[in-house]
Amino acid sequence: MEKRRHPRVTVELPVTIRHKGKLIPATAVNVSCGGMFLETEGTDLTENSPVEITFDLNEEARDISLCGVISRVESEEKPRIGVQFGSVFSAGHKALREFLRRHLN
Repeated sequence: MEKRRHPRVTVELPVTIRHKGKLIPATAVNVSCGGMFLETEGTDLTENSPVEITFDLNEEARDISLCGVISRVESEEKPRIGVQFGSVFSAGHKALREFLRRHLN
């Protein structure tokens, strides 16, 4: 049974994770209003750690920045993490909601 509160959109977006003062390249696999699932190069990412995610959604929505907390870490060939977003009232979150509205309808 699906436990997610927000519908997800499958994407392939390059993102940058800011974690403990380091910039880590990653690729978003899916995104929702509540969070994002990423494949990353980072190896020292731990659950409950704060992160900032920066990415471009499209030509109009560039340099989106969202803060969140790592909610899940999967150690496979390429590490994958789930990030739960914090403030839903930021300008970045507003741009994300608009992007998702267009892609979910």
